[in-house]
Amino acid sequence: MADSDFDEATFIQEELDHHQPGDPERSTVLVDLGDVLYDRFKDNSILSDLDEAIDVLRKALQICPPEHPTRSLAVHRLAFYLHTRHDSHSSVADLEESIALNQEALELRKPGHHDRSLTLNNLGWDLWEKFKLDGDVEVLEQAITYNREALELCPKGHEKRPLRLSNLARGLRSRYEVKGSMEDLEEVIALSHEILKNLSPGHRDRVEYLVYLAGCLETKSRVAGTMEYLEEAISLYREALDLCPPGHPSRMLKINQVFQPGDPERSTVLFNLGYALYDRFEDNRILSDLDEAIDVLHEALRFCLPEHPTRLLALHLLAFSLHTRHDSRSSIVDLEEAIALNREALEFRKPGHSDRSLTLNNLGWDLWEKFKLDGDVEVLEQAITYNREALELCPKGHEKRPLRLSNLARGLRSRYEAKGSMEDLEEAITLSREILENLPPGHCDRVEYLDYLAGCLETKSRVAGTMEYLEEAISLYREALDFCPPGHPSRMLKINKVSSCLRARATMQAIIQGVQPISDNYPSDVDPQHPEVHNYHQHDKGDTEEYPISRNGDH
Repeated sequence: MADSDFDEATFIQEELDHHQPGDPERSTVLVDLGDVLYDRFKDNSILSDLDEAIDVLRKALQICPPEHPTRSLAVHRLAFYLHTRHDSHSSVADLEESIALNQEALELRKPGHHDRSLTLNNLGWDLWEKFKLDGDVEVLEQAITYNREALELCPKGHEKRPLRLSNLARGLRSRYEVKGSMEDLEEVIALSHEILKNLSPGHRDRVEYLVYLAGCLETKSRVAGTMEYLEEAISLYREALDLCPPGHPSRMLKINQVFQPGDPERSTVLFNLGYALYDRFEDNRILSDLDEAIDVLHEALRFCLPEHPTRLLALHLLAFSLHTRHDSRSSIVDLEEAIALNREALEFRKPGHSDRSLTLNNLGWDLWEKFKLDGDVEVLEQAITYNREALELCPKGHEKRPLRLSNLARGLRSRYEAKGSMEDLEEAITLSREILENLPPGHCDRVEYLDYLAGCLETKSRVAGTMEYLEEAISLYREALDFCPPGHPSRMLKINKVSSCLRARATMQAIIQGVQPISDNYPSDVDPQHPEVHNYHQHDKGDTEEYPISRNGDH
């Protein structure tokens, strides 16, 4: 405690002795004492000082009738102190009482009162906090109403207008996230633009609002599917970085000394910029954007301590970005790093974590890719283990279950090819059947899984030497062909697959009937003169061509 605080508190305690119970000035002295205790709490962060300030204000209110000139101030102060304690203790009781007190203060601060905007702002703030706890949209609507009125009482040029703009924007952003109204998101963007126009380049809050506006623009870019907003978001993230100090002499961006080294804000800005650059790469497929996203995310991790909330997000996105670059350049270095990063992310996402399945899936995906490069069956076993656990965390009905089924099936099929265990092939078939059962006839991914299951059944038919599985494979290939009308780039491949199976069926039938199969004969239900079929012999390689299931990492 500062000596000045101690002396002031002592002085007020002595002053309180001169105002015994019943003295109308006693409540005013109690409010002053509460202010000193709160100031002491802000200096030393000792919660007992805050608790004492709250107790003192309660006593002030007990002896302060509604018409007393001090009551409005005492109600306001007590509400603020309770909200502050809620921030530390997450006490719903404190928040509820703060709301009730601010509602009372608003009754005392009628339209025209010079502090009405302040109370409207704080009541809106309380209600928004309550919405974040219970998700009650009606409470959010009230918060927005109060924050809008608070803003209307602070015209342009008012010193509190940026704060009022910010709080209204926060509520509208929350409502957009609940209801999806683009009008809300666009108003948030307009309010945030106004805030930035009124903050000087070196203002201590400028980075916060740059990042906030950039995030809104990034969201709008994804919804609208246009590059315009994403470009502005990237520009804002870069400006925010320009306000952060360098952490390395060869840093790629020129920056100024505003934050101290190690400031947690810096890693968040870097992560958001990396995310925006990755989004731009997804839109334009320009690898330089992906390279820059990876560089920025590497830097974000350098500034992220293990306990920083951004670290896990940065680990995940960097691993995904490295895997994506590996897909383009076949870089084993990128793949190895993605594996290491996903292993670290998995340490953060312990059993019970909501995103554990996602990290297990991506780690399994990385390891399967590594197996395809080096043929190490131990690596494949790890991939299967992780993919199986990822599937177990997505019960039937979960939106990610088809993806998890697909990745486990892929690993099992690879192990069958390496070890020849029919159990693996049969499980891959079972998993693929479940995927198709949950995909409606017109689903965009259905053709992919039809092909995959048909290939597994064709393989099983050859091994088992029975017609049953081959007939089903033909049926599935035919259904896949229906998805590829004449002119479709994949139609020829689909026709060749049907033709290959029909040839195999004709050969199998001839053997069963004791007739020597003639390799040049076409199956009776394939037209050899069809322009898309007549050269199928030269395309057929004996086995169904293996098409890997599409990139199945989660972003």
